[in-house]
Amino acid sequence: MSCSKNILQSMQNVFQTYSKMLQNSNGTKIENIDKPVYWDLVVLTTFDDVQKACFEQQINEKRASGQLPEVCIQVISDPPKEKLGCGGSTLHVLQILLKQYEDKLYDKRILIIHSGGSSQRLPSYSVIGKIFSPVPVKNLAVGNSIPQMLDLKLAKYLEFAELLRPGVFVTCADDIETYSLNLKDSSGLQSADVVALAHPSPIEIGEGHGVYVISSPQKSSSFARCSTVEDVQEVLQKPNMETMRSKGAVIKSVAENGAVEEQIFSDSVFWLSHKVCQALLMWYADNNPLDSELDAYAHFLPCFGTRMKDVKPENYKDYRSQMLPILSGFKMKVILLNESNFYHIGTMKEYLQHFCEMESFNKELGLINNTSNIDNPFKNGHRYESEMSLGKVKGVVIQSHFYNSCIVSAPEDCKVLLEYCQIGVPISVQGDIILSNCIIQECPTVKIFGCINLFDNLLYHTSPIHQNERKSYVTVAFDLDSDMKRKTHCYSELVLFGKPLSHLLDISGYTERNITSGVEHGGMVSLWTVKIFPKGNSAAESFWLTHHLVSNSKQHGNRAQQIEISVCNESLFYSMSDVVELKDIDTLIKDRNDLNDL
Repeated sequence: MSCSKNILQSMQNVFQTYSKMLQNSNGTKIENIDKPVYWDLVVLTTFDDVQKACFEQQINEKRASGQLPEVCIQVISDPPKEKLGCGGSTLHVLQILLKQYEDKLYDKRILIIHSGGSSQRLPSYSVIGKIFSPVPVKNLAVGNSIPQMLDLKLAKYLEFAELLRPGVFVTCADDIETYSLNLKDSSGLQSADVVALAHPSPIEIGEGHGVYVISSPQKSSSFARCSTVEDVQEVLQKPNMETMRSKGAVIKSVAENGAVEEQIFSDSVFWLSHKVCQALLMWYADNNPLDSELDAYAHFLPCFGTRMKDVKPENYKDYRSQMLPILSGFKMKVILLNESNFYHIGTMKEYLQHFCEMESFNKELGLINNTSNIDNPFKNGHRYESEMSLGKVKGVVIQSHFYNSCIVSAPEDCKVLLEYCQIGVPISVQGDIILSNCIIQECPTVKIFGCINLFDNLLYHTSPIHQNERKSYVTVAFDLDSDMKRKTHCYSELVLFGKPLSHLLDISGYTERNITSGVEHGGMVSLWTVKIFPKGNSAAESFWLTHHLVSNSKQHGNRAQQIEISVCNESLFYSMSDVVELKDIDTLIKDRNDLNDL
C-alpha cells in the first residue's frame, strides 16, 4: 500500500481535534474549545466478568491520568458459556442498554467496540486485551503515556459521530481504518437505515472479506479523491473472484503501464439506525439464548441491499433465513472511501509486519518508531564497528529502557519489535522477533556468558501471575506462525520452536502428565493449553528460564550454553491459558507505570 498525503493530513486533523477534547493530566478541563458532536456512550465487550474487571481497571487508570474524553465508557461481558459472535454480542449489549436507558437509548449515538476474547493468535495481549495494545500515535500522546488501540478507536471515528444520526456504530478491536473523508454530498445518508464504510481493494482481498455490490460502480473509481454515498444492491461474504465478477462487484481500470486492474469495495465498520436495532431486539427477545454464533458480517449485512427484497428465506440454512424477513426492507447505503486503507492486526506476524515494515500504516497514523531512552537501540548485526541505524534494521521500540549502553544487534532488514522491555545485557537476534514485557538483565540465579543470542521467528512475553497469595512471573514463547488454536490428541502434530512438541518432551525431561492442562474436548491439547513454561520469582528470572527452554529445544547439544541457571526449578509448569487465568493485573499495570517513570 502506498501512503496518501490526503489520508495522512486527514488523520492528523482528526487526531488534533480529538486531543483538544481530552482533559489535562491533572484532571482540569480544557476550556474555550468548540466541542464536536461525539458519542454519547462507548461500550467495550468482554468474554467474561474477569476480563470485564481487567478492562475497567485499565479504563480507570487512563481516565485518572487524563487520557480519555468526557464520555461514558461502559464494559459489558458476554453471558457465561455462550459464544455469541459479534452479531449476538451486539444484540446482548443493546438489550442491556435498553434496560438501563429505556426509550432514551434511541436518542443516543453509541460506539460499540467488540474487544472480548482470549486473543490466542496474539498472546502478548491475551492478558490485558488487544484494545489496550500500544499504537504510538504522536498526535494522541498525553504526557509520557503511549496511546493504545482504545485511544485510536475513540479518535478516528470522530467525523462519523457527527455525520451520522443517533444509532449504533460497530467496530472491532483488531482493525484500523485510515481515510480521507472528503464527502461533498452527505444528503443520501439521511434516509439510510444502515451505513457501512467501503474501501477500494484489489479483487484478491475480496475473497477474505465482505464485498459491496453498488448501484453505479463505474462512476466510483478508486482514483477519485472524493468519497461518495451509494446505494447497495447486495453484500457478498467472502466470495470467489468469479462470483464477484458475475454479481457486478468488480470495477475495472487501466493502470499507467496499460495493465487492466480489477478492484472491489471491501467492508469494515458499519452503523445501524435505532429502527434497525429495535427490529433486531424484538427477534432477540424471542430467540435468546442463541444456540450458535450470530455473526453480524455473515448474517446481518448480507440481508441488506435492493436485490434481497425478492430473495426467499428458505434459500438459506443459517441465521440468514431468520434475518432476511426482518432486515431486507431496510435501506442500506455505503460511504465509498475512495482514499482509504484497511489494516487488520490480529496475529503475531501481522502485528510485527504492520509496525516494522508497512510504511503506509506508520505514516498515515503518524507513528513514533522509537520511544525508548536512547536514540539508536539497534545495530546492524553484519557490521562490527559501532555504526548503528534504525534504517537498516526494521526495528520499533515502544516504551522500553536500555541500561549499561546495551543495544540490540540484528541482521539487515530484520523486523524487531520491543515493547515495555528493559534491556540490561547485549542482545543479538537472528531474525524477526517480538519481545513483549520482558526484563532481560542480570539476576542472582543466572550467570551470563557474553552476548545473548535470541533465535528468530519468536515471540517472548512475560506476565505476572498471582497464585496461593504469592506473586511470580511466567514468560511464554511461541513461533510467530504458531497455530495456537489447533487441537489434537498427538503431541507430535503440535509444532513449537520449529519442531514437534514431542521433541521438547524428549530433550527436557517433561512428561505428558507434567504438561497436560487436564482433559479438554476428549483429551485434546493445543499450544494454548500445554503446561511447558516455568515460573520465576522475578520477571528477569522468568525470561531466562524460558530462554533456556527455547535454547535447549533449538540447539540441543550443538552449542555451548550462553547462560547457567542455579535456581531450583519446580516441577510445576504453566500454559498460556494458565497465565490468563492467574494474571496479576495490578502488578502488570504497576510495572508499566514504573517503566514510564524511568
